[in-house]
Amino acid sequence: MTADKPQAKGTDRAAGASSIALRAIEKTFGKTRVLRAIDLDIAAGEFCVFVGPSGCGKSTLLRVIAGLEDVTSGDLTIDGKRVNDAEPKERGAAMVFQSYALYPHMTVRENIAFGLELGKMAKAEIEARVRDAARILRLDALLDRLPKQLSGGQRQRVAIGRAITRNPKIFLFDEPLSNLDAALRVQMRIEIAKLHERLKATMIYVTHDQVEAMTLADRIVILNEGGVVQVGAPLELYHRPKSVFAAGFIGSPRMNFLRGELAAAGEAGATVKLATGETIEARVDARAAAAGAKVTLGIRPEHVALARSGEGERDGDGDGAAGTLRVRVGMIESLGDVAIVYLEHDTVDGVPLTVKREGEAGAERGEHVTCIFPANACHVFDADGAAFPRLDAAR
Repeated sequence: MTADKPQAKGTDRAAGASSIALRAIEKTFGKTRVLRAIDLDIAAGEFCVFVGPSGCGKSTLLRVIAGLEDVTSGDLTIDGKRVNDAEPKERGAAMVFQSYALYPHMTVRENIAFGLELGKMAKAEIEARVRDAARILRLDALLDRLPKQLSGGQRQRVAIGRAITRNPKIFLFDEPLSNLDAALRVQMRIEIAKLHERLKATMIYVTHDQVEAMTLADRIVILNEGGVVQVGAPLELYHRPKSVFAAGFIGSPRMNFLRGELAAAGEAGATVKLATGETIEARVDARAAAAGAKVTLGIRPEHVALARSGEGERDGDGDGAAGTLRVRVGMIESLGDVAIVYLEHDTVDGVPLTVKREGEAGAERGEHVTCIFPANACHVFDADGAAFPRLDAAR
């Protein structure tokens, strides 16, 4: 799959950063094909996030860019120069791993400076770089502490500081926040976003956490089984996924998927007859399909409206004609700011039909409610999992 090229960055953003291009990149271990036909452009100064399920190849792809894994075939270029055979130190990249990998007997200052000392850099230059990195990461007061005297977030900042002192044009992050608790993850996401804005370097970030991907990325690359599924800005992927896989991977709770077939199809919309008999309208261009074709209807939990008995069937807050289902409430998760309502209705993956509502659930467990699908909020996927083009420009 050929990924769309990123939008060009301004010269101020790209200063001190490198562009990366991958063409038909393949990687095999023995007979196992780990990466397949990867085509991707990453602009200078871009924050690009690789996401995908475990084993999809995202960390291997990062290691290929770093030079820690050889390319089996294809071309990898940095700033237009082919680097397939270049050593990691020649690529202008610095890597931050999931493990902090700090020397326990060294102070923060010594840990940050260690790589520079191995490179025989002058002591004055080393001290200047360490001080600069410490100031950027707010480690000034911690330079004389040992790693055991630091929190997890502080240790990760030291690991990032060690990378900063190399003045790289590319930062490579391999799930750097996985070992942190929830509160520290939020704090460190903010720190990394600020770091990107300040350094203006190219950053590639691997994660399985879609919250990190959605909040940090200029563009997200979704991978599966070693290949690129879709590339785009976070909200583009959220509102206009090109496949069932992309639609299901981005979003929490995940998109609802229901089996059906096309009762009517045209360029102005489609009517989907669900396997359970109800019909739902969708604002998609289905002119390439024929009535009777097997499809999957998708809708995100927050786009589903609920009406209790006697409330009538609302139109989904102005989102166009709505289809309705009569369903029973199976379970409710009340989280304070939102409520997740699980409804007893057949879905493709066996997961209950899910509705996300602000505040309270507005229904009781065991109650029968009307579930409303606004036409403009519905997605339709063909038998191969490819999305029909949506007609609305807003979503």
